[in-house]
Amino acid sequence: KGVEVSENEATYGAGLFLNGSANTLTDSRVELNIASSDGGGIYMDGGSITSSELTIMSNTAQRDGGGVMIVNSSGECSFDSSCTFETNTAANCGGGFLASSSTVTIDSSFLQNYCTAASSEGGNIYVDNGTLTFTGDIQGAGSQTKAAKFGGGIYVSSTGTLLSNANISQCWADAGGGIFNLGTATVEGTISSCKATNGGGGIVNAKNLSLKATISSCTVTNSTVSKAIANAGTLSLYASANTGSLDICIGQISVSGITRTHINYLLQMLITTQ
Repeated sequence: KGVEVSENEATYGAGLFLNGSANTLTDSRVELNIASSDGGGIYMDGGSITSSELTIMSNTAQRDGGGVMIVNSSGECSFDSSCTFETNTAANCGGGFLASSSTVTIDSSFLQNYCTAASSEGGNIYVDNGTLTFTGDIQGAGSQTKAAKFGGGIYVSSTGTLLSNANISQCWADAGGGIFNLGTATVEGTISSCKATNGGGGIVNAKNLSLKATISSCTVTNSTVSKAIANAGTLSLYASANTGSLDICIGQISVSGITRTHINYLLQMLITTQ
């Protein structure tokens, strides 16, 4: 509690290196640390972590996990609504946060985290081979800074990802401005004012996605199609989903929760996706 860790350099976890224990971080600040490999601010291998009133700011990883990187957790890893991830950078994956083979719950705010490599993934959050429950907010830098090549807000490559009442806005990527899904995910909440250079201003779905979110004001620079969703996998739209102009690329699409009030919406979707 009450820890401030700043301006350190290391190969892994330049701010904090945590290994195989139960950790609690409260009322603390981790900033301006540089890892030559992974976990600019915090690197944790095994164990668990519970965090509140934690600020992760302006940390850098020259490979993955600019702010925080968690691998092989043995317990729940949680970051509550009082935690903030801001202006952290990684070269390859997870500018703000990266989780691999871990169980993570995040209700925090992410602000203008990004990756720098040409083929980078997950400007703010990258999750791989684990479970993520995200109920927080992500705000990118809009047109000022591209967050990643794939998934400016979140890149998913896992089978248990839930975004519940999440808000993702102003994120920019080559593909999947808000979300790039290469796993199995359920998305609820709002994706707004996100941008992609080539497709899926809001979302690129390349595997299995259940969508119950509102997508609005998302754009694509080099194409007139797929401003909301570029679907190359299995996309399930629910009655609570609202994609604005319903700009969806073709793919395997199913619809559930139908009522009379959704008839026009569904007709428009069927016409758009033929």
